[in-house]
Amino acid sequence: MEMKGTNWLESDRPDMFVAETLEKVGLIDEWGWKLKNILDGCKENYLKSKQFDAKKISREIGEELRAEFKEIYYAANDKEPIMIIGETGTGKELMADAVHVLSGRKGELKKINCAAIPETLLASELFGHEKDAFTGAIQKKDGIIRMAEGGTLFLDEIGKMSKDTQPHFLRAIDKKEVVRLGSHKVDKIDVRIIAAVQPQDLKGLLPDLYCRFQERIEISTLRDKLIAMPEIIESRLMAVLRRKGLKENDLPFEDKQSAVDLLKSYDYKVGNYRELETVLMSAINIARSHSRKTISDEDLNKAMEKNNRINSYLPEDQGENIDRQRNYLAEFMRKPANVKLSGIMDHANKMRALIIEEKINSVIKSGKSIKSVLLGEGLSEKDYQNFRKKVVLITGKNLKEFGN
Repeated sequence: MEMKGTNWLESDRPDMFVAETLEKVGLIDEWGWKLKNILDGCKENYLKSKQFDAKKISREIGEELRAEFKEIYYAANDKEPIMIIGETGTGKELMADAVHVLSGRKGELKKINCAAIPETLLASELFGHEKDAFTGAIQKKDGIIRMAEGGTLFLDEIGKMSKDTQPHFLRAIDKKEVVRLGSHKVDKIDVRIIAAVQPQDLKGLLPDLYCRFQERIEISTLRDKLIAMPEIIESRLMAVLRRKGLKENDLPFEDKQSAVDLLKSYDYKVGNYRELETVLMSAINIARSHSRKTISDEDLNKAMEKNNRINSYLPEDQGENIDRQRNYLAEFMRKPANVKLSGIMDHANKMRALIIEEKINSVIKSGKSIKSVLLGEGLSEKDYQNFRKKVVLITGKNLKEFGN
C-alpha cells in the first residue's frame, strides 16, 4: 500500500488505509464504524474524480476519532517498537495485524504468546538454539525473532514474560541483534517489535524493558466504546449470526433500542468483545429454543443472568492480595528494628508463609498448574505430595484453597 505525505488524509487511497484495512483485520467496530459510513458516502465521487474531500471527512469524523486515526498512522509508519495496552478481548492482536499491514513491511507478521509457553522454553522459542545447547536440543534451531526478519514480531502477553528472559530480549530491541542459546555468534536483525499487555500486567515488566516501548497505543474498553458507538452491538450480533450459519436478518432484536440500552448497561468485566458475543450467542440460542423469530429483552436478560452466574465460579483476582503481601514483606525487610525480639519468631513465620503464598499465587495466575511446574523442575510424585503437606503446615492452606 503506497502512502504519500505525512498525513493519512493525503494518502492515495484513504478509504483503503482506513476502511478496507481495518475491516480486513476485524477492527471496523474498534476504530472505523463512523468513518466507514462517511467514506462510503464519498466513494462515488472518489471513483469519478480520484479525489476525496479531505476537509469534509476531517470535519465529520470529529476531533477525537481523527486523532486516533492519526496516532495509528504515525505509529504504523515508524520503526520504533510499539506497545498495545488493553484489557482482554479489546482487540490487541487485531490492532497488531492492522499496524503490520499499514506499516508496509514486506516480511511476515510472526506471533508468539509469552503466557502460553513454559518459562524454560520461551528463550529458545524467541532466540533459537544451537545443537546440544541444553538437554533435548538435538539440532540447531532458529528462533521466531529470526523468522520475522524483514517483517514484524508480535509478542502477546509480554507482561507475563519472566524477569529472567526480559533482559535478554532488551538486546533484540536496543541493538537489533540476537544470539542463539549455546552460541556466541551475534546476528543482526531487521524486525519491527509489537507487544501487547493487559493493564494489570504492566507491573510484571522490568522498567528497562517497559521504557523501550515509547510508542504506545491504548485500546479503550468495550464499556467506554458503547457510550459513543452503540452501533457496535448490532454489528456484533450480525457477526455472531454469520458464525452460526444464519443470515444477518434471520434473528433481529425485537426492540432494537431497548436491546441496545440493555446491552450498554451490562458490565463487560471478563472479556469485552468476547463477552458481548458470548451473551449474544446465548440469547440467540434461547430465542431459537422457543421458536422465536426475534431476540426479546427477556432473552437478553436470561443470557446476561446466565453469563453472570457462570462468571461467579471464576476464581477471584489474586492481584490485590499479592500486592498487600509484597508491601508487608517490603516493610518488614526495610524496618526489622521495629520488630520486638519477643515477636520475631511469629513475624518470621508469617513472612515465610507470605513468601510461599506469593510464589504459588504467581504460578497459578500465569495459568500453570503447581504440579506440572514441580514435576518439570525434576521433583518426583512423592516429592510433590510432600510439597503439598509442607504448604498446609506453613500457610494453613491446601492447594485447592489457592485455586489449583
